[in-house]
Amino acid sequence: RAGRVDEFRRLFDAQLSSAEAQSALEDALDLAREASACLMCYERDPQRCHRSIVAAEMAKRERIEIRHLTVRSSAGD
Repeated sequence: RAGRVDEFRRLFDAQLSSAEAQSALEDALDLAREASACLMCYERDPQRCHRSIVAAEMAKRERIEIRHLTVRSSAGD
């Protein structure tokens, strides 16, 4: 959303409230209950990505630890 984080979150929250998204969220929670799980995305910054919203929603429903994995570039990123 070209840096419009509030708009992005509002739109994604609306999408997350759909029945299909809620079912997928429960599937993800089932997997996380069985073993370690990882949400992945191409977005480098977790604060600008939908996975942080999904992870936070999962943590509201189940006692899980959220850790954001990052990659350090040798190019100085």
